[in-house]
Amino acid sequence: MGVLMSQQQAAGSFWQGVLSQIRDRVTEQQFDTWFKTVEPTSCSEDTIELTVPNSFSREWLRKKYADLILGAAASANGGRRPTLRITVREGGDNEPDDVAVMTATAEANGARRGADQDADHHAVLTENVGAARPHPGSSSSTASALEAARGAWLNPEYRFDTFVVGSGNRLPYAASMAVSEKDQRVYNPLFVHGGVGLGKSHLLQAICAAWRARRPSARIRYVPCEQFINQFITAVEKGALESFRKRYREVDLLVVDDVQFLAGKERTQEEFFHTFNALHQRQQQIVVSADVSPREIPGLSERLVSRLRWGMVCEVEAPGYETRLDIVRQCADRLGQELPEEVSAFISESVRTNVREVEGAVTRVIGHAHLSGQEINIAEAREVLRDLVVERRRRVTIDHIAQAVTRHFEVKLAELQSKKRTQAVAVPRQICMFLARRLTGLSLEEIGGFFGGRDHSTVLYGVDRITARSRDDVALRDTVEQLATQALSVAGS
Repeated sequence: MGVLMSQQQAAGSFWQGVLSQIRDRVTEQQFDTWFKTVEPTSCSEDTIELTVPNSFSREWLRKKYADLILGAAASANGGRRPTLRITVREGGDNEPDDVAVMTATAEANGARRGADQDADHHAVLTENVGAARPHPGSSSSTASALEAARGAWLNPEYRFDTFVVGSGNRLPYAASMAVSEKDQRVYNPLFVHGGVGLGKSHLLQAICAAWRARRPSARIRYVPCEQFINQFITAVEKGALESFRKRYREVDLLVVDDVQFLAGKERTQEEFFHTFNALHQRQQQIVVSADVSPREIPGLSERLVSRLRWGMVCEVEAPGYETRLDIVRQCADRLGQELPEEVSAFISESVRTNVREVEGAVTRVIGHAHLSGQEINIAEAREVLRDLVVERRRRVTIDHIAQAVTRHFEVKLAELQSKKRTQAVAVPRQICMFLARRLTGLSLEEIGGFFGGRDHSTVLYGVDRITARSRDDVALRDTVEQLATQALSVAGS
């Protein structure tokens, strides 16, 4: 009995580690729908056995999330990729289902690999997503492959052909494609920034996938910044800095996600600075992402900010309605379900914040219909997404912002939307634009449309103008904060 309990506890502990990685890669709705009801039966280096409440959940996990589960397990398992078995707890088909270690793409090609080779397959998503290649002085290619497997997990669905392009992300998409296709370093570094769930990681990982396809022998290293920090700390503690530096400086492409986590970490910034210089001097490609532009990352040294701004800096903006509609359709197609047009339109209108939440809403609607056996229609979609609709109604809009600004500056909305450029009108208009970018999910194009059809460059100029002035003008900064509070108050009333 004690041995059995110990095995169950070990399985539960390992599964929680896998879940923590899965949670970072799916929406909250997807996690709640498909993973909260999963229970581990046993987990080892070779096999993961899970139980689910019904056969539909079993098939959905097997078809849509097997690579995600196996990739997270490999990352938590030192790079070793186990076999996955999923069974139904009660009722339905209880026969175990072995999910092949390799992805469907590899199977279609008839590929066969050993455990060590498998650890370097793109579905496992390692730090070095290129072919296994020994470092200078390494005694064994097998050892190199194993070393490469101890890294970050990439999502095999994050490719350029699955990225929905719209007005808010066209520039970063084009820059990412240029970095992937051109042999000369046209944008080095490429710095992509934007809010949560807008597709930054998708673009970064698509660059890795494209590099690997176009340059099979290239040394490619993708790493979340937090992992870079942790590995640096470990290297310092163990006196292994030389090995750490080889890992990150002897590459052809270095991709670092969420570099804002370097803020305030002086020693790690110093190391990253020298790594950057070493790669840039050899004309090796560097790609970096953050949630804000380099100058807006607090606690980042000025010389590192300068380096990050050497190449191309571009922003991924919140998707507009048409882009969201395309995302809904693509997500539904990926899940094997055609949505009625009015349902697609409802989701696109109701979920405006980011790509991840749009995809989560689609998954909820389709998953609920399959699990309940009901048809997908507008009434069911409204019921399933009622919490999102209520949340949207409480969220601040550009009208709330305009109401607060016009009252404070004693100007009319018609004046803000007119062609007037006097300071008495231009400043309130720019503050409205700034707050709309900060408090709403609207794109530059949508904000410009509200203010008399102005183009996105005019809106961007207004936002940058208020951002710059607020740094030095305390009175203006206080006014902007006060107006933000008032707009939120109006939205909540």
